[in-house]
Amino acid sequence: MHEQKRKQPASAAGNRTDWQRGFKIERLRRIAGAFAAQLKPYSFGAFGIPNERDIAAALAEGRIAEECDSCAIFRRLKTTSTQTDFAGRRVQLPAGALSVSHIIGDAAAMIDALSARAVRMAVEIYEEDQATKSALLDLGFAYAFTKIMAGSEIKGVYFRGLKTPPPLADIETHALFNLGLFLSSAEHRNLKDELSAAAGRFAQHYSSYNKRGSWTAFALRGYDPNDPAFIIKPAEMSRAWKEKNGALLRRPCGETRIAAEFPAALAAAARIPGVKERLRFMRLAPGGELSRHADITDRNAGLANGRIARLHIPIVSNPLVVFEGWDQRGQRHGLYFAERGLFYLDQRKPHRVRNSSDQERIHLVVDVFSSPALRALFNTRRATA
Repeated sequence: MHEQKRKQPASAAGNRTDWQRGFKIERLRRIAGAFAAQLKPYSFGAFGIPNERDIAAALAEGRIAEECDSCAIFRRLKTTSTQTDFAGRRVQLPAGALSVSHIIGDAAAMIDALSARAVRMAVEIYEEDQATKSALLDLGFAYAFTKIMAGSEIKGVYFRGLKTPPPLADIETHALFNLGLFLSSAEHRNLKDELSAAAGRFAQHYSSYNKRGSWTAFALRGYDPNDPAFIIKPAEMSRAWKEKNGALLRRPCGETRIAAEFPAALAAAARIPGVKERLRFMRLAPGGELSRHADITDRNAGLANGRIARLHIPIVSNPLVVFEGWDQRGQRHGLYFAERGLFYLDQRKPHRVRNSSDQERIHLVVDVFSSPALRALFNTRRATA
């Protein structure tokens, strides 16, 4: 029998453990606390702010620069690095460039310190951090592209000494878009009648952003024809779910068994140019809320040919139901989706909706494959964001 190894006592100097890489916990906490103090208002997920372990690793590898209360975490690229923006474009950063993943405090002082290490530099910031953004622009950096993170954080990447990619088409920059009046009065009445007869169809939909269980839905087109309550897209689910539900991954999107009960809804959706993917009724209860989130798991979303655009047709609503959307530069935009209208929501960008009224809100949500004919609807309409 092998002799059992004794547990080694912690070092008396700062009670260090292996992950601390020999650094005192007080120092790691101080640096991590400084990052949290500045970045917490812009970070909504679990991994957006460097923690003590991240700080220890960066210090051990010489990837932290400190100037008084200012700090930056960086990496010199040994090989070409390819990054992808929220629109799916691939952007290459060359070997030798300095990639700064976090910066706090006096950005000018930190950039001055880092400039001695490299001329070519890419700095990633939270787009909603206006002070750091302004500092970078004053220092000669140019906005390059935006990444949207799983927690709905908006990360802007700024270049100096590097060629920026061409700007996105204007249509890709909108968070919300008002496409104008869509339903006639008769169509609206018919849709309301269909909903009245189907009030019991709405089923609870689990998600981390469904506050207080206030969001319910059912599908007229979906990935399980026998279950209208199955409103999700299998490709967006976790790896564990996919391993257990392989059959659903192979199913095409099609009409569910109740679709024929909603001829007015099917006719309204048919008037939108393009091949339809999912078609769902979504209800938000009085006082309900969908908290800020971004649907980044659907890599096919967008307005480029072949991607899937999401359009909302409000059936039951009121001015106390307000959509909020954040564009790729971190600007927040609010919009009331009025009944009978047609509205575009770029679900890749952060968005939130609150029903501050005492009435339910019901939208017919149409996912449609983008095409020139669909984009033509945007040319003569009024944009919001």
